[in-house]
Amino acid sequence: MQLEQFIHNLRGQDKMRGEKEGIDIDRACLQGIYERVRAEEIRPGDDHVAQVARVDAAIVARDKPVRGYFYRVLYYAYLFPLFLCILHEVLWALLTNEKTES
Repeated sequence: MQLEQFIHNLRGQDKMRGEKEGIDIDRACLQGIYERVRAEEIRPGDDHVAQVARVDAAIVARDKPVRGYFYRVLYYAYLFPLFLCILHEVLWALLTNEKTES
């Protein structure tokens, strides 16, 4: 996008809530914004989906048993907090001399 297109796209954007027509933002201000963005492009960071896709692509490139191992590790990591909750309840019952239901 060229500077003129950038300025043209933002004309009339300086408006208060509820106003239909706005005024143009100062050209020097828009030119400064354009030059800073052009010098250092704004890029979105990685999200969780992109990270998982990269890990999955790395795993698929290897042998399938390795892939299964990683999925088991992820599964166990998912279940570990549940295990800690159950362990806490059992230990609490033992310490307070209560009978467990299971």
